Amino acid sequence: MAEVPVAASRADHRRPALAARRATWVATAVGTALAAPFYLWALLDLFSGSVSLTRSESPSSTYTLQAQAMIHGHLWVRPGSLGIEGFVVHGHTYSYFGILPSLLRIPILLVAPDITLTAFTAPMMIAAWLLLAASLAPLVLGVRSLLRRGTTMGRAEQLGIVALSVAILSGSVLVNLASNPAVYSEDLAWSVALSSWSMVALLAVSTRPSLLRAGGVLIAVGALVLTRPTTGWAAVIAAVLVGIRLLVTHRDQTGRRVGAAVIGAGLASFLASVVIMELKFGTVFSLPMTRQVWVAANPAHRAFLVAHGGSEMGLSFLPTTLAAYLNPLGLSVSGIFPFVTLPTSPPAALAGAHLDQTLLTAGLPPSMPLLFLLSLVGIATAVARRTRRSLAPAWPLLVAGAAATVGVLLRGFLCTRYLADFLPLLIVSGTIGALVVLRRLDRSSTRARRVGVVAMVVLAAASVAINCGIAAAPTEHWTQAQVVKLVTLQRDRSLGSLSAAVHQATSLPTWAPLGSLYDVDHCSGLYVSNGNDYSSIPAEQLQHATFLPVEQGPGIVSEITVTLHGAPRSVLATDVPLFAFGRARLVLRHVAGPIVTLALLDAGHPDLIWPSTTGGYAPLMAGHRYGIRVMADPHLGSLRVWWQGTALGSDGKQVIARPVAGSGPGIVLTHGSHDGGVTVAGHLVRSSTALCRSLSR
Repeated sequence: MAEVPVAASRADHRRPALAARRATWVATAVGTALAAPFYLWALLDLFSGSVSLTRSESPSSTYTLQAQAMIHGHLWVRPGSLGIEGFVVHGHTYSYFGILPSLLRIPILLVAPDITLTAFTAPMMIAAWLLLAASLAPLVLGVRSLLRRGTTMGRAEQLGIVALSVAILSGSVLVNLASNPAVYSEDLAWSVALSSWSMVALLAVSTRPSLLRAGGVLIAVGALVLTRPTTGWAAVIAAVLVGIRLLVTHRDQTGRRVGAAVIGAGLASFLASVVIMELKFGTVFSLPMTRQVWVAANPAHRAFLVAHGGSEMGLSFLPTTLAAYLNPLGLSVSGIFPFVTLPTSPPAALAGAHLDQTLLTAGLPPSMPLLFLLSLVGIATAVARRTRRSLAPAWPLLVAGAAATVGVLLRGFLCTRYLADFLPLLIVSGTIGALVVLRRLDRSSTRARRVGVVAMVVLAAASVAINCGIAAAPTEHWTQAQVVKLVTLQRDRSLGSLSAAVHQATSLPTWAPLGSLYDVDHCSGLYVSNGNDYSSIPAEQLQHATFLPVEQGPGIVSEITVTLHGAPRSVLATDVPLFAFGRARLVLRHVAGPIVTLALLDAGHPDLIWPSTTGGYAPLMAGHRYGIRVMADPHLGSLRVWWQGTALGSDGKQVIARPVAGSGPGIVLTHGSHDGGVTVAGHLVRSSTALCRSLSR
């Protein structure tokens, strides 16, 4: 028998291996393509009626403000620019968010310094999502090699990887993050993506040690630490464990050198976070919570910190957080569109815990069913005696994933977005579980294989539907157009009559379950509840922030136009009144040079430090018309103001939201230029309550 040449033998072996790699990349690419419409809908549209790459929610300028500061060689930002999220230390205002997303903005700011501060959030979240998607194929291939899956890949395994990719990218809490494009969501989006790449880098260096791969660990873990320190510290733990394992299991000099380099990469990343924390706050592991603006603004939050020694963290919260985040019934199912969404009320505190605030919180098992089930299989496989040894390189990753959840489990603040801190663990263990399940299906009958793959696909599709339903739960940041669209869809697509769910009332309660509709005074106003409890935030409670206006009767919304016939410093020597509601007066006020602001006088509730009675700082030019929108709603007890003019924000940025006393009606205080060089004109917005009337028949 003739000998097969060694080179030919290796080539024959490489062909199926390359085919398997190619098939994995194709499967994750298909999964990404299938997941993208749902993620992008939540991020760029979400019932708004048009796609916008600049859609954002407040606060979303934090990273950009920090980037502008870094361009000028420091980390502090303009006083007051961060609102209640700012930390005032030694007279400077700092953000507690990481610096990497700010660093990514700097090149763009250097080219276009006048770009809108909030324009970055949605594009950056798309970039983070794509970065996560790109990590899935290397992660699958790395885990596949640990499980010795062989060099061939069948159609069933490919479909399973597609389902896994969809479950991660749009069948998870990432869709909820996309539906709320603010700094909190961008922070978590980058954290998940960089955590996944850290796992890829650590797995690669653990299975094929080299100094180049140790450098990859430094880049990935360092980037993560500079984005979200708590998640980054978990990756540092993984790097140290991987390095120790390499030192123990490799007796050759190269392996030991790589092990030491990986440990060094982890410690260097940790040191970088320590330096940033020290430069900002003078602390290493914790934030100086008493220096946050929110502490002075909210007595309830101040009392919470006092009760817990100045910290938001504590073991006393663990029973509550575990019960909330791992609640197998942590969803609401009904016949009203979108049929599955968030629980209708916030989770209750357990074991006597004194919580800061609890928002509506989805349970991990029901909101991410495929990922959760696959993760259970993956963890069980990792600890099983038969597979424990082969999966040893994955153990540091699982430990790090578990460590990444500690921060949210010990924090006295609950909300759905914090489920993102579970994703590093779910992605790694879920990948292990998916490949284990697919290996067993390979050994099963054709019928069993088909049933198993179909089950994975169905669970992935259900995960997407559930998370889109969660994204459809309205928040206080929604525009009225979004709310109207949602309620219209509920009227038209629910399984039963939505009219039966409408409460007839003469006034709004302070709280109602998520989705509750209230018709006040026979369609004087129609309101829907977001389900959140604001009893710990007096200003929000007084404004009935739980309720969002769907339709409002006449006399509530006004449009005002202002024209200056001279320089602001000359024509605004005194405040110019624009709008009156009871004793409250909205005025235009000169600040300095061309800069003006809006101020609300005599609104009542003088004990409230927050929210501010002024807002909308912007330059005005003579001869230009500027628009202002005012909502003075006696049912909500709230007066809200938006800049509408082009120079002051054509996106209609809300600049004032304060509780006011009185029943109105609101009056536009019109006057001509003879009154001091300023023309003020305005009118009540024509309102329709057709939707309310259609539900109240």
